[in-house]
Amino acid sequence: MLTGLACRSLGGAADPTAAELTQRRLEQLQAQHTELLKALSALKADLGIAAANELQANHHARQAELDLEIFEQQYPAPPPRRGLFKPRLTPEQQQIERRRAELAALAANLRAEAGHVAKEVKHTGELLKHSEEQLAWTLNERKQLNNLFEEQLAVYILNMVAAGQYSRVPPILTKLRPLARGSGMLALLAVLAALLGEGVETALPELGDKKTVLNQHPDPLDKLLAALIAIVRGRQLTRQELGTFASESFQSPAFLRLYQLVRVLAGWDYDEQSPAIGYLAPTLYAISQYQAAVSGAGDRLRPLEETAEWAAESKDIVVQVICGQLLLAADRPELIPRAAGIDWTAIRPPKRRGRWPELMSFFEDAPSAWPASLVESWRAALCCQVLLAAKQQAPPELYEQWLAESYNWPKSDFYWWTLATVKEEPTLLREIRGDIRQFIRVAPV
Repeated sequence: MLTGLACRSLGGAADPTAAELTQRRLEQLQAQHTELLKALSALKADLGIAAANELQANHHARQAELDLEIFEQQYPAPPPRRGLFKPRLTPEQQQIERRRAELAALAANLRAEAGHVAKEVKHTGELLKHSEEQLAWTLNERKQLNNLFEEQLAVYILNMVAAGQYSRVPPILTKLRPLARGSGMLALLAVLAALLGEGVETALPELGDKKTVLNQHPDPLDKLLAALIAIVRGRQLTRQELGTFASESFQSPAFLRLYQLVRVLAGWDYDEQSPAIGYLAPTLYAISQYQAAVSGAGDRLRPLEETAEWAAESKDIVVQVICGQLLLAADRPELIPRAAGIDWTAIRPPKRRGRWPELMSFFEDAPSAWPASLVESWRAALCCQVLLAAKQQAPPELYEQWLAESYNWPKSDFYWWTLATVKEEPTLLREIRGDIRQFIRVAPV
């Protein structure tokens, strides 16, 4: 149960099969980022040199212009004369005019050279600005891709844990360290996978090993993991242990969703208004309603008929199973088919010798953001809940067919309890093992 809920919280709707592609894109962006940093360093050096050259060129050009201005003051140019025949300049006057022309040409050349250097400075500055914009885009793209990759990775890792393949997890996370050095998600997944795959004894040393990374992360990951360990141990959390954090204080939406999940599992409220919760909101609401039912907090409990209708509208079998357990806890099993979206009047009897619709066929859509290996067992849990009500509500032939179908459903303690209940055979309760690694726990007889 916790593996599925953690997968839904951390990964959400992320596609784990796209993780490899996202990883490759991140590697390309990392290489691009490195090249851009090198280019920026070179451009900054070039711009510094060009700016110094521009300053020197402007200085030389200005000096030449001032020299020309001083010469003009010492030897003013004679006023232009009109007419066809102009007097010939004396040798001294010719020398003065040659010097004037030399100074003017020098000033013009130096000013033109300063203009050329200024264009180089402008061009280098534009290249630098463009590179800085590219770097900013790369950083933003890396951030978004990194968030996506971490969510995809979370779903990928937790799918392996759910399938009993925890031994594959540590090598994968170790291989990813160079790409996501100091990643809070990698550290969290290492501890969480150990907890869900092997248990508290394996998770505690892993938590100690990842403490440095977790403490450096702005989100309270160490507190979240400690809280999850307490939940697995069956110990009630205190608010001081977990702490109270505003939704705005979380940098990662995935960690915010996990935090809200832990709060609900501990029996507390959650931030219903946070847009980052998104698709997880119905799951959190269903759990909070179940917690209110089993704790006797009737003031927080919605009318059960409304809860059943709401669960059917969600079309999410995870929500429907949780609400089904709420209805069982409230001793209202007759409302379970309504919560599961089953309308008895819409189920038509078979023609001639045909068969009634199979119960599993009503729940063909796999729940989103749920480990693939857990889907079939989750469907079976919902089918067991419906079967409890079908004995009293369904047409007898339909109930008998569904009962016969149930012999092929995945077996669990809840299955054996359901079968013993509907068949009124207490001896079947001997099959209950009391395994804690099940969706719905049943006390062994």
